[in-house]
Amino acid sequence: MALLPMIHALAYAGESLNSLDLLATLLAISAVIIQMISDQQMYNFRQNLIDPKTMQSGLWFYSRHPNYFGEVLFWFSLFVFALASNIALIWLLIGPIIMYALIAIASVSMMDKRSLERRPDFKYYMESTPAIFINFLKKR
Repeated sequence: MALLPMIHALAYAGESLNSLDLLATLLAISAVIIQMISDQQMYNFRQNLIDPKTMQSGLWFYSRHPNYFGEVLFWFSLFVFALASNIALIWLLIGPIIMYALIAIASVSMMDKRSLERRPDFKYYMESTPAIFINFLKKR
């Protein structure tokens, strides 16, 4: 179900590239970059970790799960590719909605529950930081 937008975009490509194709490409590239940066930041943080502690710098200051934000953004970019071939295909939004639900409901709640059990500073971080979406307006 999540790949329906991309299957449609590949099977019924539009006649030429348009601005939505460009937007979809930029979203996909941004999504991958966000995932790479957030994963590298977490990797670097864990290298010197001795006591259980919550990562609260870099992209992790603005979102509890910036890597999941990148994931959701990537799936949404596939929907935009499908829209580029036919704007009437709004029903293909089902793909990114399914992925958002899996990530936001299942993965985030499971990771947050585990972090609450393991890290004493996570409760405050959880209350002050959005789960998935990046809040660049958050103040230090």
